[in-house]
Amino acid sequence: QKNFSAQMYNASKDKNFELAASLRDRLKALKHIAQNNSIKIRDIKDADIFAINIKEGKTCIYGSFFRNNTSYGGKAFYPDHDHLADKEEIMLGFLNIFYAEKEIPKFIITNINIKKSDSFTILGKNFENTKILKPQKGPKKNLLKFAEQNSRINLDLKLNSLKSFDNFTNEIKKIFKI
Repeated sequence: QKNFSAQMYNASKDKNFELAASLRDRLKALKHIAQNNSIKIRDIKDADIFAINIKEGKTCIYGSFFRNNTSYGGKAFYPDHDHLADKEEIMLGFLNIFYAEKEIPKFIITNINIKKSDSFTILGKNFENTKILKPQKGPKKNLLKFAEQNSRINLDLKLNSLKSFDNFTNEIKKIFKI
């Protein structure tokens, strides 16, 4: 939470108000989760939710993890991929690697359409008992929207970090005339 507060302050100071506002919203959500320690979701017993977002050639996949109707938090992933790959290809590759040594839940919810019949050769037998969904409404769609928002926020943070580093290296090059 301290990290988000500092990033929010820096974004505001740099007049990046859109990023500051999204960080503020994320901070509110984190405070709510911290107060309740976990989130119980009646409609989701065992599921992982993944939202993919691509911007400026970089990709963020944000995952939220639910077991026994309880949220176990989320994490942002930044997979490397061919710049010509589409979102479905990136997601399929990510899922294969992510679940290589993990138990696969009964449901995977994602913000892209993955037709299991078409993707079965890529996903393999390990996924045969898993339903891959892209919900259109209801509580699952609301959780997916939250993951999509987190994916956008984390990708913006990553891009800003990379830009800051590029600016820093350019300044060093100027100073040392490299």
